[in-house]
Amino acid sequence: MRLSNPIEKPGFFWLPSDPDQHYPGNLKISETGEISLRIVHRPTATDSRQLRSKTPIGNDPPRVLGIVGNTAVTLQKCTAVDDPLYFLRIVEGGVSESRFHVAAALIGAPFSDDEPILFSRVECSFQSLSEWFSISGFRSELNSKSEPAGWSLHYAQLDNISVTVPSGIHLNFVFHSSFSHPAYKASQLSSGISQQIHVSLVSEHPLAFAEFFNILHKTHTFLCLVMSKVTSLEWVRGYSKDKLDR
Repeated sequence: MRLSNPIEKPGFFWLPSDPDQHYPGNLKISETGEISLRIVHRPTATDSRQLRSKTPIGNDPPRVLGIVGNTAVTLQKCTAVDDPLYFLRIVEGGVSESRFHVAAALIGAPFSDDEPILFSRVECSFQSLSEWFSISGFRSELNSKSEPAGWSLHYAQLDNISVTVPSGIHLNFVFHSSFSHPAYKASQLSSGISQQIHVSLVSEHPLAFAEFFNILHKTHTFLCLVMSKVTSLEWVRGYSKDKLDR
């Protein structure tokens, strides 16, 4: 997945099994979707072998929770990164930092230690999908008979294109529009309407993201084939009836 802008924000992070022990840190998501976590802490051991063998939240914690700004995050499959400057920072500042690679960041809801992460709907956007579809709800009209001549633009919301794929998942190509219209002024010079298309996968029963991801991967491969170009994933959103559909 590619981001238009990288994300780097401070927050507090902890293990689901130890919710009272918070560590300040920094969550970073690069433009290419690579996720990393850095937490800052005071070393609790003086033996260098102990310091190198374990970070304060464990070597490879399967799940880390956090709060970034006012938003809850769940970080999946964190892997500790061996840092050659680890001891240097301890000596110089009396504090240390631990770094982790993160497989997935779920932004918007916390999940407990052993709680399964299930979704009822997953939506995503692919680069250049709207241009490739070439289906538009716009209709322009030049009123040449009026004095003076006028020009009008009409937009009608299009129906979604839906198919059912294996596993009983409904794949929808969703047309959605946005309208930017500043507060009216006598000197107003512009306003805008835009139409975009995104993919929505809906299941009647909650499914693990891995099952949704399998369909997303096949959809991505198919779109690259028919579009005759490599298209990248721009964003992904998961919705759970218990967590994220509020």
